[in-house]
Amino acid sequence: MANLCHAVEHIPDAAAVTSAKDMYTRLKTTAPDLVSDFDQKYDAWKKTWDRDNVNVNVNIGSEYDALVALGPKVMPLIVYRMTSGDDFMAVDLRMTTYYRAIELKSSWQLILSADNELEDPLYKVEVEEPKDICKYKLATKEIVDMHSERSVQVKNALIAWAEFRFQHQHYQSSFHFTEGEAYWTLVDMGQGIIAPMMLEYYNDIGGWWHELLHELVHGKKSEARVFFKPVLFAEWKDWFEHKDHKDAPEGPDARARWGYGYRADDFRPTS
Repeated sequence: MANLCHAVEHIPDAAAVTSAKDMYTRLKTTAPDLVSDFDQKYDAWKKTWDRDNVNVNVNIGSEYDALVALGPKVMPLIVYRMTSGDDFMAVDLRMTTYYRAIELKSSWQLILSADNELEDPLYKVEVEEPKDICKYKLATKEIVDMHSERSVQVKNALIAWAEFRFQHQHYQSSFHFTEGEAYWTLVDMGQGIIAPMMLEYYNDIGGWWHELLHELVHGKKSEARVFFKPVLFAEWKDWFEHKDHKDAPEGPDARARWGYGYRADDFRPTS
């Protein structure tokens, strides 16, 4: 059985591995605090694994909970770890991170941290019972390959949305930029694309990424009428690099909430 686990069908595509490593490098360069926080928490969780018995539940404990709390924004970091060939237990972490309930909004509405792509059977990867190392490694390959394919789809949708925004550049309302087939294609891809969207945001602070992120995280636009773009970026950046998923910015930004009498001391984002 051990030899079978090294068969070609258990090895991710080389291009997919390169894609995952490139995304990790971009995130480490752009948002080093996020990557450092994830790596520390992941390594702490990894120490709880029993590599000789995959049926031992490692999806419990404070180490695991700390990772899950980060939410889908760390999905590319999880996938990168899976390219090592030795981190197959991260398959379960990926699934839990997608499906974990994050906040009870009211007595009747439960908001789930679920990537829409998992509603499509083609993108849902689970380990069949009885579980063994080979099945975990096969699932790992499927996930790494799948995320590479998704990266291409994201890139194409981003190009299309950029063209749409260019065509509407003479408009002022956010509504004219947060609509169209390309925008909704990105929304439908779900929260698994938060990280690549943030990378785009870092290079375009004056853009409408905050509304796309709000739609991805909260399932709706911010409904704000006034946007202070530098403040919005600071809030989303701080959340992305330093906070749990449940603490994502919601609604108008801090300056808009304070109105035009805003004072610098009223909002101090983390570095």
